[in-house]
Amino acid sequence: MNLLIVEDEIDLLKFISDELCSYFNTVTIKVNSTQMAVEILKFNDVDLVISDYFVNQENDLEFQEHLKGLKSKAPVIFYLDSTLNRVKINEENVLGVVNKPNFEGVIELVEQYANFLAKQSSFASLEN
Repeated sequence: MNLLIVEDEIDLLKFISDELCSYFNTVTIKVNSTQMAVEILKFNDVDLVISDYFVNQENDLEFQEHLKGLKSKAPVIFYLDSTLNRVKINEENVLGVVNKPNFEGVIELVEQYANFLAKQSSFASLEN
């Protein structure tokens, strides 16, 4: 599974990447801005995007606006500070929203999606 992690705090970016790689057999692309994420999605196959809700002063609605014009249909998991109780989430293509520091919630969503992709792949191989 190809993951794109979007996080502007470098230490947290490394932590998330290391944690996900320890749980899953993944190829992980790490970026620290939504602009870089959009560029990656333009030219790379990505199965799942994991992003902080606020990256470089952009929120998820602004990020999703950037994603609308792209060919990538990779779903997004957003994680956000639990003190933010009034945020708007555009649910289109959003797999889930997890409050920090509940990283186990991110792991669970990634695992569910990985299982979905595996089932989808096995169905496709049966059709051929």
